[in-house]
Amino acid sequence: VGGRKVTALLAKLYADQLIAAKVEGIQQSPLIRSGNIPELMLWYLNELNRSVTAEGNKLSDRIVRQDAKIIAWECVKQTFQPTTAKRDTIVAVLSGNDPENRLKYIEERLHLIHTIGAAQDKIRFALDPLAEYLAAMQMLELCQNNEDFWNEFWHQITTASVGIDPITGFLLALQDCIQILGKEANIPQTIAVGLSQLLDATELVEVQQDLLTKEKGVEIAKLEAEAQMEKAKAVDNSGG
Repeated sequence: VGGRKVTALLAKLYADQLIAAKVEGIQQSPLIRSGNIPELMLWYLNELNRSVTAEGNKLSDRIVRQDAKIIAWECVKQTFQPTTAKRDTIVAVLSGNDPENRLKYIEERLHLIHTIGAAQDKIRFALDPLAEYLAAMQMLELCQNNEDFWNEFWHQITTASVGIDPITGFLLALQDCIQILGKEANIPQTIAVGLSQLLDATELVEVQQDLLTKEKGVEIAKLEAEAQMEKAKAVDNSGG
């Protein structure tokens, strides 16, 4: 299930990226060429924010990215699965200038999160794969080379009675983020190696299929988006 969700999201994001690149006159987007999924997720946030009109105190892309990562981490950190977080807790963690309105902006203008619960006191991300990638990025920023944290994290994921199956989506996102951002965030190399070995050694078919499906999904998305653009170009050239 996790594989299908992330593949569907990637297909949409890659198609959007290719179309945006064509519209702006770029031959090929660096993100499409490199397959840099963490950067693609951040590009998606920028695009959502770009669609917001200047009216109503528009937030900068930097603040949107910062706040989205913080919210995602709060929604994922308890179980390493996308779930809910208390609204009051998120407001407190956001701190800074006017956190209530910034949270409202993320929900009502960008539609990245939903308020749920009978008391309307909990927040959940609209897209699980996006929450996992943003949470993984925030985790790297918070933890960096803190060995105590990484040891505790490793203990949690390797001793869980249910195994790593329920948190595979987050672990794969974390692996991607470490590969792209790990050096800049000063992440210990032992963590990258250990995580890779843990995923590789797992006999769960779903893990292996998820990795393969994600790679295939990216390639299929590229081909489909390019085909759509070629059809549109052909129609334009024919005058109809």
